[in-house]
Amino acid sequence: MQLEVDTGEVTGVADAVRRAGQRVAGIDLPRAPVCEDVAAADAIGALLAVTGELLASCAHALESVADLVDTAAFDYARVEAHAAR
Repeated sequence: MQLEVDTGEVTGVADAVRRAGQRVAGIDLPRAPVCEDVAAADAIGALLAVTGELLASCAHALESVADLVDTAAFDYARVEAHAAR
């Protein structure tokens, strides 16, 4: 399989991944559950805390992927420039 892309397309992918990470990081979870049952409220609170940690981890991972794609775009541009000589 042959895939043809240009540096702009690769950079666009990095930007899109970075925006996705920012959106995930911007998800605003409720801090405390609204629940009369104390045990259920504790369980929901724990789930919200874990979910918040997972969202932060996912946002960080997306930012890392965007950085890798940026590096690939830079390397690709360098190869394109070398091949054009």
